[in-house]
Amino acid sequence: MNALAHCVEAVYSTETQPLTEAYCLTGIGLIARYLTRAVQDSRDLEALGYVQVAACLSGMGVYSAWTGIHHAIVHVVGGRYKAPHAEIHALMLPYAMRWNLDATMQAHGRMAREIGIQGADEKALAAAVPEHVFAMNQRMGLPLKLRDLGVPRDGLKQLAVDALDDYSIHTNPKSVTAADQVLEVLEQAW
Repeated sequence: MNALAHCVEAVYSTETQPLTEAYCLTGIGLIARYLTRAVQDSRDLEALGYVQVAACLSGMGVYSAWTGIHHAIVHVVGGRYKAPHAEIHALMLPYAMRWNLDATMQAHGRMAREIGIQGADEKALAAAVPEHVFAMNQRMGLPLKLRDLGVPRDGLKQLAVDALDDYSIHTNPKSVTAADQVLEVLEQAW
């Protein structure tokens, strides 16, 4: 899920470029098709192999594009509450994707097509992607709310302030200039 988060945010980063998209869209498709299968059967070498390829592609893609609000939040939650990095990535990704949706419709549409999601129109197609990610988390039995990781509600405001100091916030596709914006995402995830 960390690799998926790298791919998603790199595709809609303000610094994305054609090579980033080529690596990361392919990575998104592979993860969507094979990660749940690999989790369900750790002896499924085909699924494990494709997940490993996707992880490699995510590293190659994110390196040139940076990330966004999702990573800024993940960094501060993990640093303050010692929650497992991979679980925070999985948990926060659909919430950040939903929050960014109005600025990332086209990117989400490209992701949807790579995953194989069908939609009535471009808006429906794009909106289905964060829901697909959330459903993956459910199928794999991952935590779905920050409170499940021991993050207290009264800590959200400080996390929002701290996230503004993370470099990732600056390459988010939707401008993030206030802690209240970050708090919106955190509240939805709490």
